[in-house]
Amino acid sequence: MEETMQQEAENQDIELELPEGEGDVPAVEVVEETTAQQESKKDELDQISDSVQKRIDKLTYKMREAERQRDEAVNYAQSVNQTASTLKEKLKNSDSSLFKEYDNRVQSEIAGAKQLLKDAKALEEAGVFSIVLEKIPAELAKKVTKELSIPTIGIGAGAHCDGQVLVIHDMLGLNKDFSPRFLRRYEDLHSKMTGAVTHYIKDVKNGDFPNEDEQYS
Repeated sequence: MEETMQQEAENQDIELELPEGEGDVPAVEVVEETTAQQESKKDELDQISDSVQKRIDKLTYKMREAERQRDEAVNYAQSVNQTASTLKEKLKNSDSSLFKEYDNRVQSEIAGAKQLLKDAKALEEAGVFSIVLEKIPAELAKKVTKELSIPTIGIGAGAHCDGQVLVIHDMLGLNKDFSPRFLRRYEDLHSKMTGAVTHYIKDVKNGDFPNEDEQYS
């Protein structure tokens, strides 16, 4: 009797430790399910990490580009400022020398004008009948003409002289290389002569010159 009760108690303990239906899901499948979830979460985290890193890289590039542009702007401003300072210093140092040079030129021209007038009067007293004034300021030629009783002939000396003269080769345009300010060409004989000579050479080469009317029988 006692042995039968002990056996029943052991059987009850076994039934309590392994109740019916508790072992339907194998442990391997649970582990595999958990691993798949972890891998999915890892992939998701990797994607988020990549996205964040790309944004960080983009912001870093923009920041470095802004710094580069800032540095270029600062360097350019410093260069402009340095150039302005250098030019200002040069101008300051050259003002006095330029003024002195200009003053010397003015004084030299005044002295030259006085000497020209003196020479013109001396020539008149010496008995010349006329004086040619060439390439001098118009106002100076006007004063010389007014001071003298003999006629003045101007060539590049303005309109206040008693007469005017031009070299005929220049006036007729025979010399194309000489073009002073006072020259007015009344003809272009250089082009006409060149055309005529070219035509003559062509006629000779073609046998058109001389023809029967242009030779003696």
